Amino acid sequence: MNHSNQFLSFRMRHLLVIILLCCSALPAIAQHPLKGKIMDEDSLPMPGVTILNKRTNSGTITDANGLFTITARPGDTLLIKMLGYLPLLYLYDRHQDWIIRYMKRNIIELNAINIIHYNFQRDSLRLRQEYAREFTYRPPHWDEVWDVKHLRPFAVNINNLFKATQFKTIHKKKHFRRVLLAKEEENYINQHFTIDMVSHVVPLSGDSLTLFMQRYRPGKAFLEGASTYDIYVYIKQRYQEFIHGTATIPK
Repeated sequence: MNHSNQFLSFRMRHLLVIILLCCSALPAIAQHPLKGKIMDEDSLPMPGVTILNKRTNSGTITDANGLFTITARPGDTLLIKMLGYLPLLYLYDRHQDWIIRYMKRNIIELNAINIIHYNFQRDSLRLRQEYAREFTYRPPHWDEVWDVKHLRPFAVNINNLFKATQFKTIHKKKHFRRVLLAKEEENYINQHFTIDMVSHVVPLSGDSLTLFMQRYRPGKAFLEGASTYDIYVYIKQRYQEFIHGTATIPK
């Protein structure tokens, strides 16, 4: 038993040495936070635009004011994308810490008879196809770095070891995946909880309707298991709460 423990300790020491050597050999190139704003052709801010660093595969999404912050280093190429708009490429210059970019609509001629309505499944599939690597990303497991099964202390996959020790990159990719999933969930709710549906059920309009929809916006889990009738009942019940100033929102 003592011999086995000594052997395991010997292997772990060697693995630690290899990790330290690999990390120390990485180029220490400074990265900087790049801030910017994305606007359309009418100079209006664009929320929900994806900014992707092609070198690190990390990214972010613009906020309600079209603003974003992303980490990059000089020479990095940023891909700026939004459904319905032409994609943009931006080469990061060390002399610029703030940028403004304008996106042009991707005009597609449609048959006047066949009108294409918004479809969550179609757009979700397109989003997952465009960011397949981000949706399926996971860092290498340690048994993919080091051959534990066959007890070979020096059988190290250097490529996987490098990926497993890029902790900042791993954190950024996981964060970007969460952002994409949140965007997908938001699109799903927007399709199933619409202005037309709410205004058809309750006598609200203008600012009152906007406030009602913001305050009683249901969660995706509720909508996935609800029929149209269930949603109508939910809207009517929340309308009574809206009038009397109470709130109950399903997740």
